[in-house]
Amino acid sequence: MLKNLFPFFVILFPVFSLSLSAEDPVRIVIMETMPVHALLANVDACTRELGSLGYTSENAEIVHIKADGSREKAEDELGQLLQESKPDIIISFATLASQAAVNVAGATGIPIVFAQVSDPVGSGIVQSMDAHPESSVTGIIYTIPREVKLFHAISVFRYAPTEDHSLRIGFIHSSYPSSTGAARELQAAAAGLAGVEIISQEIPYKAVPAGIDEMLEDVKRYVKELDSRIDYWWEPTGPLGQLNEYHRLIMAESSKPILFAITLQSVIDGAVMTLMSADGSAGAEAAHLAHKILSGTPAGSIPIQDPQDVTAAFNRDTILKNGLVVPPGLLSLAAGNIFPRMSDIQ
Repeated sequence: MLKNLFPFFVILFPVFSLSLSAEDPVRIVIMETMPVHALLANVDACTRELGSLGYTSENAEIVHIKADGSREKAEDELGQLLQESKPDIIISFATLASQAAVNVAGATGIPIVFAQVSDPVGSGIVQSMDAHPESSVTGIIYTIPREVKLFHAISVFRYAPTEDHSLRIGFIHSSYPSSTGAARELQAAAAGLAGVEIISQEIPYKAVPAGIDEMLEDVKRYVKELDSRIDYWWEPTGPLGQLNEYHRLIMAESSKPILFAITLQSVIDGAVMTLMSADGSAGAEAAHLAHKILSGTPAGSIPIQDPQDVTAAFNRDTILKNGLVVPPGLLSLAAGNIFPRMSDIQ
């Protein structure tokens, strides 16, 4: 677990017993943006945690809405559901589904808990990170702030043997809301750092999974175009960066390594490092937030939460090959996530 990178506030949720009858079940809507690994892991963790908190088939009805990468589909299905019966709470995963939930149900007073959203303010899900008594929306930020990521990435890079000690980072991202927000924030974080340049390229977002191949073709084109202009790559948040095909395409087509990844698999495959929310942690935290609200706490009284369970990982071979040095304090945070593991070396 990652500690002491920036102030994490651990929230302890009291467990209340449920006294609901089968005739008066709690209705919980879970909205899924698209079928990518990290999202599905969080949805599964949320469902399991709700069960451990006492929400069973005897006292609760859990309805899943699967958007398949389309905000319009998410809005249509939620709108139809609201016409049939008003749920007690909506739990939305990732930016697209969360935008749909707020757009359709934000004015109804139905509590909304979002998870796996990187930029809730920039994407219009909430007005600020603070509690707002008049609001029915709260949730959990999915990623660590970009300035924290960039700081630690630079701490690894600064020992690299380069002629001018400059760092040029390539960043190919889609127009998906959290990805454009990530590009904007990464540029802002790099603006005050001497010798650090972010060279970004946006491609049109296509609904996942149908649009994966088309987006990857765009990525391939820009990898070839930017490769000679950059020193390292940076993976984007959002559905494109979650795809193993994304980082594997970059590794196959580029001579430059990925400095910062957003998935553990990317580091296993050869990216230098990552700092990320642990698989399923956001889903479990969302279940506890939902339970707190269903137990009587107004959603608007709960400020937006930072991720509570964060993982660090490094690829030793890539670090050594590129003459990088991980500061001992940062390396100690990775626990067992140093790849390849000794057991993998024959």
